[in-house]
Amino acid sequence: MQIITNLDAIKDLRRKLKEVLEDLRFQYDKTGKAIDTVAETWKDKNFLSFKEKFLEDQDKLKPLCDSIEAYDLEVLQILEQRIEQYLG
Repeated sequence: MQIITNLDAIKDLRRKLKEVLEDLRFQYDKTGKAIDTVAETWKDKNFLSFKEKFLEDQDKLKPLCDSIEAYDLEVLQILEQRIEQYLG
């Protein structure tokens, strides 16, 4: 088994994951607000069906975001700290 000791690569991965998380959460909120705005005036069956499916998909994003965040905190952050200690 090979141990990864490339601290810069770990930090870069953590930074990129945080950017993805921030973007997902921002788009999640932004799109939800746009759907709510449209829902105020557009109430036909097609839109209501779209909104229901959108909300189902939107609900799947939260567990994904939570999983990415947990992986960062429970795995990558600890790995980064251990590498820093090892190299320190």
